[in-house]
Amino acid sequence: MFLSDLSPSDGDLGIVVLCAAVLTGLVATLISIAGYFATRREVDDLQDRVSKLEQDLDRKTARIHKRVNRLLAGQMLIAGQVGVALDRQGERLAVLMKQLEAEED
Repeated sequence: MFLSDLSPSDGDLGIVVLCAAVLTGLVATLISIAGYFATRREVDDLQDRVSKLEQDLDRKTARIHKRVNRLLAGQMLIAGQVGVALDRQGERLAVLMKQLEAEED
């Protein structure tokens, strides 16, 4: 008898189903909101990490550019000195060629 009094009647069964559906929807909504905030936090974390990596890459690229520019400036200086030396030698060779031509005549 006690169990028969506790069992829901036809009208009460609909209320139980409705409450279960509302509770399930509420739990699903809370899980969805928690998932959204967790995903948002991960996205923000990834954006921060990418930003730091980009800054680090920019810094290292600037260093490489500075070193390359120094090397190029050094090479240009050396090339200029070699050019001056070749000009001097060219003048000397021209004088020697004139001397040889004069000796032949």
